Amino acid sequence: QCGVFERVFVIGSEHFQFACINPQIIDQSAEMIKDNEGCLSYPALYLKIERPSWIMASFYNENGEHIQMKMEGLTARCYQHELDHMNGIRFIEKVGPAAIQQARRKQTKMIKKIVRHKKKSTPISFCYSFISDFIPSTAALNPAIVVMQGIDLCTAVVRMTQPSCLVP
Repeated sequence: QCGVFERVFVIGSEHFQFACINPQIIDQSAEMIKDNEGCLSYPALYLKIERPSWIMASFYNENGEHIQMKMEGLTARCYQHELDHMNGIRFIEKVGPAAIQQARRKQTKMIKKIVRHKKKSTPISFCYSFISDFIPSTAALNPAIVVMQGIDLCTAVVRMTQPSCLVP
């Protein structure tokens, strides 16, 4: 996805970050939870994705230490999403064509709103206004999905609204 050919990703929030080197899922709950998910590879596209409510993750950290950690909630969702990227699985492959079609319609509307809103704002006011107005509440309250990509939320917003990213 980003031109680095190693099995590593970083996840976290403004309070914590950690590298996951050679990540695996060694156990997972039978209980599945369906929740909104987005991806910087698909700006402004959000889909309801079903994933296990918790996972047991195994990986090496940046110090070479082997870690086994139970993850749940958004952390588990982010870990699974990034591991899917490594395994060549795109999140749009986890839903049917009707769900994608509906999400694409919403994406197109959202992008039009973003472009209109951006034209009326300075870059910083646009960024913070975008966060509160346009990003689904889970991402706005816990920016782990963006932070795990190694960039801050404002940078992600600015990148999402560049003309090259606005093709639905």
